[in-house]
Amino acid sequence: GAKRGYLLMKTYFKAAKLMTEKADAEENLEDVMEEVRKVNESIKYNHPLRKCVDTILKKCPTEYQEKMGRNMDDYEDFDEKHNTYPSEKSLVKLHKQVIYSVQR
Repeated sequence: GAKRGYLLMKTYFKAAKLMTEKADAEENLEDVMEEVRKVNESIKYNHPLRKCVDTILKKCPTEYQEKMGRNMDDYEDFDEKHNTYPSEKSLVKLHKQVIYSVQR
């Protein structure tokens, strides 16, 4: 009986650890998807970096892609310099974060 009790406790502990890891992974994914959403909204379809954003979006889980389904009326004039856009480097970093988060 003692060995079985120990194994049971060990299994419960493992399960609890996995649940925590899963919750952390989901929370991390939520955070990363929020970043993607911001980038998706700030970089309109006529922006030179839009291709990068689309590449990132393709790596997102389907339900997030649908939520962020972009509107083609989002045309923007680049002369409006008040908008600060993410750099290509930050988009590359975000792309890696998305891939990592989705795989967890």
